[in-house]
Amino acid sequence: LAAVTGAAPAGGSMGGSVRVLFRGREVTVRAGETLRSALLRRGLTPHNGRAKLINCRGLGTCGTCAVEIGAQSTAAVTPSERTTVEDARLRLPPHRPPVAPRLRLACQCLVEEAAEGGGELQVLKHAGFWGSEESMSEEDANEFAIYFGDLEYVLDTRGANPTVNEVSDEGGAAGGSEGRSEGEDRVLGSAASRASGQELFRKLGGRGRPAPSDCPDCSGSEMVPCPTCEGRGLYQCDYRVPDMPRMPDGSQMTGRMSVQCKSCHGRGTVICRTCFTGDPYDVEAIRAKMRSKPD
Repeated sequence: LAAVTGAAPAGGSMGGSVRVLFRGREVTVRAGETLRSALLRRGLTPHNGRAKLINCRGLGTCGTCAVEIGAQSTAAVTPSERTTVEDARLRLPPHRPPVAPRLRLACQCLVEEAAEGGGELQVLKHAGFWGSEESMSEEDANEFAIYFGDLEYVLDTRGANPTVNEVSDEGGAAGGSEGRSEGEDRVLGSAASRASGQELFRKLGGRGRPAPSDCPDCSGSEMVPCPTCEGRGLYQCDYRVPDMPRMPDGSQMTGRMSVQCKSCHGRGTVICRTCFTGDPYDVEAIRAKMRSKPD
């Protein structure tokens, strides 16, 4: 039924394994998983650049997870034709021909194995914030970032969702830990997060996260530049000067002012999520840790 309708019950049963080739890497995913969630769980992302942070988390409204399915694929995605949600978004700028007609939204597609089982799915990512340019993205697979942990998948109710152990036990085509990427070991993704993210995190105990001293992102400081303000701590914005006469050309006098970033409270840095071993849902603990760090 899932292959016909393009929908699978949340947390439903999964089929066999499919090899996915994306950004120069090969990962093994389960048939029935949503393509976007399957990639993120294994340390890959269908988003380019800042879209890794600024996206709709699988609602199909932003269009930044647009990908092209390679013609040489032996596996496929379902539904085979674009959904109403996909068609509506991919007809809007900046998506445009000749690229747009070939694109699918990774958050709206389920991975489908070949008729004889298994198969290989080639996924291509075009350049640009929305992945809408004619040239192909040159971002390295290691430029992976996930900002909200398990909450990245909380809106994914259409695909089957493997447990954390199932994802961890998958490898390359041969299975096992061999062939599993460093990103896969770091990302915690499962349907269990919908019920209780805190319970899942405590059960895992921070498994797979590097010690701060070995962290490639913060080099032991446990702090990284704030992605919202790009480490500046401030925004520069224009404003209109009140109670001033208009200029001769009819325009109003404007000025520029600095506004403190609400995400990092002007520090320019936030807690490194790669090596953070505390409870990511304990907001007060995170704030206390930030206050203990030097500006």
